Amino acid sequence: MMWRWHQLEQWLDNPKLGAEVGVKEGRCLSHLLRAFPGLSMYAVDPWESQAGGAEDYSEWDFDKIYQEYTSNTQGVRARVIELRKYSTEAAECVADASLDFVFIDAQHDYESVKTDIQAWAPKVRPGGLISGHDYDPDPVRNYGVIEAVTEIFDEVTTGANFTWCKRI
Repeated sequence: MMWRWHQLEQWLDNPKLGAEVGVKEGRCLSHLLRAFPGLSMYAVDPWESQAGGAEDYSEWDFDKIYQEYTSNTQGVRARVIELRKYSTEAAECVADASLDFVFIDAQHDYESVKTDIQAWAPKVRPGGLISGHDYDPDPVRNYGVIEAVTEIFDEVTTGANFTWCKRI
């Protein structure tokens, strides 16, 4: 199976600085850091329950999820800039046009995805990549990702594991 990080790896060309918004256990982040030894990344996630959105986080054990993230990023943590904040608050900590890419995989409802794209697109340098996960046409699993992405971008590339991307 091709995972989202495999698809993202194919779209990237020797990135130096990136960000993942919605890191959870850090599997995507850690894979990319291992695949690109010259890469450093912002890890953006509050690792706490979030109000609103389309998904119910009440059953999630965020302490355990954070421990898994810590374990998964062992050996690459020196290249991680951890921003334990909500997406838009974290975006304020990152300079405009400084990132080679951003991967958005946080809350999946329309408003959250639209807000994340608007907050993070200016952070990507010209020629860089803005991308995300859960571009899923199944109405049961599509909480608004497709609608938000296509409202902002006329055209996007889609890939394996419900990924999407747009060159800036």
